[in-house]
Amino acid sequence: METERKNEIVSVRDQIDTIDDEILSLLKERLNCAKEIGKLKDEGKRAKWDPLRERQIYDRLFRDNNDNFPKTALKSIFHEIITTCRLSQKKAVVAFLGPEMPFVQKILFANLWLFKSLIKLNMEKANTSNALIRTTCVPTIISGGEKENVVPSLAYVLINFRILPGDTISTVVEHTKKVIDDPAITVSIYKGSFDTNPSPISSINSFGFNIIRNTIREIFKGTIVTPGLVVGATDSRHFAGICENIYRFVPYSFGKNDTDRIHGIDERIATEDYLNMIQFYAKLIQNSNAEK
Repeated sequence: METERKNEIVSVRDQIDTIDDEILSLLKERLNCAKEIGKLKDEGKRAKWDPLRERQIYDRLFRDNNDNFPKTALKSIFHEIITTCRLSQKKAVVAFLGPEMPFVQKILFANLWLFKSLIKLNMEKANTSNALIRTTCVPTIISGGEKENVVPSLAYVLINFRILPGDTISTVVEHTKKVIDDPAITVSIYKGSFDTNPSPISSINSFGFNIIRNTIREIFKGTIVTPGLVVGATDSRHFAGICENIYRFVPYSFGKNDTDRIHGIDERIATEDYLNMIQFYAKLIQNSNAEK
């Protein structure tokens, strides 16, 4: 009796394996179709992301499902499929964040070819978003004279640049010289600990990104996960020579009022965030081990 039951289990598992193979084959076919649609839209200069079409897909799936498969799980599965296919056509941030936006923002981000300047203008209004779209520069040390009644013979300014990916140290130096346009002023690179080019952009299709993304969803329910840019320098840059992908993420809440505290007065982290951070890293280690 026990042997017969084991044989039945093996038989059913074989059926599952066959179904999984069919699903994988269909997923590959769907991805290729998405890429082909992306090419056709490029040729016609049409928006690659169509919110209405996406809504129609979900409505059809929910209707045909007849509540046989849990709706939340069904949406989560196809959200991953649709996002992956969309990534084959467009930029990562738009692919991850676009579907979660209100309707008006969806239309704007779905048509970057038309509204890119408007979106950029709006992002420039806030310091936090402005720093994400350009190389920033801030004078941090200014030194000149020593006496109030003597004109200094020499002065210098140390400027901190946060270089946007795509720019380099050399392009920043050339731009600075062009803007100053004064032969009496010498522009040189400060040989400190941060005279490095922007770090390489890490993949969103890697083991590391997916593990972090899934762990965030487990610990911080309802959180929208999207790749982004860290505007500050971190020690992780030292791993660039030995690691293909580096992800800079800290699992705690960061509000608008917290920006002024960075390297400033009353820099702190909330007790609840500290506990969530411990929980996150413990779960991240468990998930990483389970996946391997």
